[in-house]
Amino acid sequence: MKQNRKKKKLRIGRIKEYEANYLIKTNFVMRESKMIYVKPEIHQKISQIVLLSTSKKIRMGDYVQNVLEEHFQKYHLEIQSLCFGALNEQG
Repeated sequence: MKQNRKKKKLRIGRIKEYEANYLIKTNFVMRESKMIYVKPEIHQKISQIVLLSTSKKIRMGDYVQNVLEEHFQKYHLEIQSLCFGALNEQG
């Protein structure tokens, strides 16, 4: 019984963390944006996440912006190595 409560608390904590990281408005100005293409399944998932979120009304662009910013922060060294590695191979 206690194990189930711990798992539930952990899950609730992770949900709150997810909302705090990704389901927040950004200063992203749509008219300054660029269009990208994603598979219809990905678009549908993002739409559902945004529409069904209990957070403030956010746009798909806000969600994508937050996810990508976190991705770039997390993997900046790997991305840098890949980019510079490609440049070194060309030169």
